[in-house]
Amino acid sequence: MTTQLLRNDNELAKLAGLLFSHPISEDSYKLDPLLIGLAAERKRLGERKFLVVLNQKVYDIDGLTDYVYLLDSFDSQSEAATDVEASAKSLYERQTAGPDKYGDSWRLESEGEIMFMSEPKASTWAHPIRVVYDKTYKLRAGTYDTKYSCFRAIGPFHGDIVSDQLFSFVNEPFELWSFFVDIGHAINKGSEPPLPQ
Repeated sequence: MTTQLLRNDNELAKLAGLLFSHPISEDSYKLDPLLIGLAAERKRLGERKFLVVLNQKVYDIDGLTDYVYLLDSFDSQSEAATDVEASAKSLYERQTAGPDKYGDSWRLESEGEIMFMSEPKASTWAHPIRVVYDKTYKLRAGTYDTKYSCFRAIGPFHGDIVSDQLFSFVNEPFELWSFFVDIGHAINKGSEPPLPQ
């Protein structure tokens, strides 16, 4: 599968290469699920103008874990803003509905507090992608357990959303790599991709 995808889609190979800190080869770590995830998300998100992204920062006794989720794409800024509100409400309700799988109960600590976000590779003023709407909240479950969820509508995109424009704006290669690999694994298993927690 990998050899065929690499030969048939130079753009996909280029995007995969942006997520590795070294040139890719057919034996690169988890290359198959990465390419499958990239192809699936490029098809799903298409060439719309705006994307809703969720950045999560989860602190526990072991430290910080960052996550990036590409939620959905839209043709208009207002549709993307509406989805930010709906997605944030839905996740918040799931997170605070009761104890999670570890027995922790999460409660709202603050809203509107945006934790450090990676800067685009190009300076913010020169980058063609902008944050056009955001919603952020912070949950706490204990002394060491905190979750920041930052929903952002970003755009406008010109061409495919899953592109070097997206990667340079989000500028979190490992988190994006992990997202696409998880999508590829889910497709290989015939299961649903992992949801934000």
